[in-house]
Amino acid sequence: MKTFFVILETMINEIKTIALAIAFFSPLVWAITYLIDGLKRQKSRVWLFVLMLAASFTYMMTYAKFMGHIDFYAALFPLQAGAALTLFPLLYLYVDSLTTERKEWRYFRIWHFVFPILMTLVFVFFQKFMMQADTEIFFVKYLLGMIENSDKLFIIGKAIYDIGKIVFILSSVVYVVLIVITLRRHYNRIREFFAKSEGNELNWFRTLAVFFFVVMVFYLIIHILKNQQIEHRALLISISYFIFGAFFWFLGLNGFRQSEVFNLFDVTQTDNFGIDARISKDEIELYLTDKKPYRNANVSVFDFCYYFHTNRTYMSDAISKGFGLNFRGLINQYRIRDAVEILNNAHKSEIHVELEEVSQKVGFSSYGTFLRVFKSELGLTPTDFMKLQAPLRD
Repeated sequence: MKTFFVILETMINEIKTIALAIAFFSPLVWAITYLIDGLKRQKSRVWLFVLMLAASFTYMMTYAKFMGHIDFYAALFPLQAGAALTLFPLLYLYVDSLTTERKEWRYFRIWHFVFPILMTLVFVFFQKFMMQADTEIFFVKYLLGMIENSDKLFIIGKAIYDIGKIVFILSSVVYVVLIVITLRRHYNRIREFFAKSEGNELNWFRTLAVFFFVVMVFYLIIHILKNQQIEHRALLISISYFIFGAFFWFLGLNGFRQSEVFNLFDVTQTDNFGIDARISKDEIELYLTDKKPYRNANVSVFDFCYYFHTNRTYMSDAISKGFGLNFRGLINQYRIRDAVEILNNAHKSEIHVELEEVSQKVGFSSYGTFLRVFKSELGLTPTDFMKLQAPLRD
């Protein structure tokens, strides 16, 4: 029986090593992938690249700490103190950059990194200027609760270290709230710009949110417990860092697949259009019935801006006031009208049509979206609509 527990403990420790390695390599792989693929292609990806680098470094240091490489950990500890504090700000800045139509650099973003930079400088000062080289490792061991020491400098350093942990926990909650607010604002606004939801509504963030919640729980557990309490809980470490690795893999994969929501050229070009254009409801209706722009699956409010030579703010306002709908609602309304007309003409001509072909012809890129919008507009499915027509033929 004793042998069984020894084997089990050995297995858990091996799993712990694998979990720590996964947490380190997962973001590193994506950081390298983004670098090879090119960062200039997408402005928002720069924040994701920096996030992956910071996460990879943080988990490399965690690996060193739990695997007993304290000399290495102590040498780079000041960088670790700052890097860990940048993870949540960087995730927020990625979400913010992805969901805003303006891509220029905003200097106030540097404020997100003031405290991480301050923490790094403080510990650089403590370790490199206030202590002898052979004292650094004892200082870090003291911070991690491995040894006792009554040195006044050590005590001050420990107080700053504890303040950093508290700030990390509090700031993580603040940035979670900011991310939620940013995404909710995006979901509300995106319907004013695009008819197509795929790729624009960032639906993969809903799955990421589940990951994120679990990550937050384990982050809080790990940072509330003392290092000595965590060190001997191999199972807790294994589960936590497997989850952290999976989170960054999922984020990296979907971030790689995600294209920019807003086309910077379109935004800049239409911003230069004046607001003196007076667009009536009749003019918009004529454009929709004559040019049928809604048949383009990728139609956006910017297409309307180019046609009417006005900016997106005025265009969205004209649609809202004229039709009582947002841009997506207006486009979907005309798509369903077009679909009904096609089905009616097919019925009169006794021609069979495939609903999927109809959905594509009127501009829907997803058949499922077509079915959902059709039922929302008319109160019945396309199949039921066609069944109602059948008796008329008889």
